[in-house]
Amino acid sequence: MINHLPTNIPNLHIIELDSNELTSLSGFETITSHNSTLFSFNNNKIASVSSGSLARIDTVNEFYLSNNQLTALPDSIYLINDLKKVSIQNNKFDVIEKEWIQGIFRIINTTLII
Repeated sequence: MINHLPTNIPNLHIIELDSNELTSLSGFETITSHNSTLFSFNNNKIASVSSGSLARIDTVNEFYLSNNQLTALPDSIYLINDLKKVSIQNNKFDVIEKEWIQGIFRIINTTLII
């Protein structure tokens, strides 16, 4: 069971770390690529994602964070180009946060599973 992200493995285009013991995406910026396809972190214990961890990402098609402990998403996630699908169901978002997230993703035409 992985409990932290490896660091300094640059330019990964697909990252699938489902069903592990991750509590954060600390170090995520050292393994991502500017243009990626898929990031999947379902079924972990991630409580937050910092804006800095998504700073290097220009493009990603799918981002999965379902079944974690998230209460908010960083604003930088809304700036990712070509984000076609985001799955964040079964987290700890309150009603207001869910409405905010749904509204933003509706504007940028991203399929949201919440």
